Amino acid sequence: AWETYLRALAMQGEANETVNSSMAFEIAATFDEAVAIDPSFFDAHLQLVELWFSQLDITTTAHSPFGPGYEERLARFKAAVAGAIKHARSDVDRLWVEYNMATVEVRFHDQIRILEQIAALAPDDFEAWGRLLQHYQRVGELDKARDAGIKAWALRQDDDNQASVIYQMRRIDTAETLQMIDALEAEGTGSTGTYYQAHRALLDAGQLERAREMIDKYELRSIDADGSTIMRVRQACAEGRVSDAGSLYEGHVVRRSNTHWLFLTTLGRHEEANELLRQYDTPEHLFILTGFLDYRTFDPREFPLLWRTMQAQDIYRAPVRQQTFQCSRDA
Repeated sequence: AWETYLRALAMQGEANETVNSSMAFEIAATFDEAVAIDPSFFDAHLQLVELWFSQLDITTTAHSPFGPGYEERLARFKAAVAGAIKHARSDVDRLWVEYNMATVEVRFHDQIRILEQIAALAPDDFEAWGRLLQHYQRVGELDKARDAGIKAWALRQDDDNQASVIYQMRRIDTAETLQMIDALEAEGTGSTGTYYQAHRALLDAGQLERAREMIDKYELRSIDADGSTIMRVRQACAEGRVSDAGSLYEGHVVRRSNTHWLFLTTLGRHEEANELLRQYDTPEHLFILTGFLDYRTFDPREFPLLWRTMQAQDIYRAPVRQQTFQCSRDA
């Protein structure tokens, strides 16, 4: 079972490195072999949970448009979840698997309840506090979100941790976020992720010159054209250079729907931005659409199924807030 599992991991590494989503089902079959040999092999069950989760999310590079249809993918995901829960090594392992199930089924309060249980059992778990920051913000519990964010910041271990906290905290507490950015600059521990996230926070605070420096630092370390261009569009909008912002957008090929939505909302083209996301307002893809609740500029009322789902679960979040650096369509 172990050798088969290692073979599947190697295949997965190759698929990730070459961005070859067509290997997904061969990889799944190999993990299935490991589980068939040892039905109690939790790590293999967990890999299947993550693999089939990615095959339900049509926005990821790991998703393959070929192979089984949605119903079979969902059934395989649920089977993997059941196996992982049954053979979990600890309560924390089991709860993380349950969290994945609650995510796909769009159960907002259960997601938070599960994360709170994980944080109680593993109080030093950055991921639990970071996700609580995210989910509290999504449902409008901003005081709890702020507290979770401060705990997550204290537990950060790498650049990705730092960037993810700044990403969420800037929507809740600008002053606290600026203190975090100041600390990173004093430590000299910035990264492309933190520069990208810090840029928006500095624009929120009206610190345009300092924000411009983040673009320079980002471009010295990153070849991601999407990231660089959206930062320049935001900067141009914040400085009132609406024509420049539009030219930057028109001259750039956007490859990811998430990034395309960010461009359009920054440019004040909200109807176009909403149309881009309507494909996700379906039972199959609703969990993808909930990810946009991370943005205070996102209005769930524009999406009937999402809005009904939130109302049914008594989710009342803060009113939509326009970005401080949005271009005016009237300018």
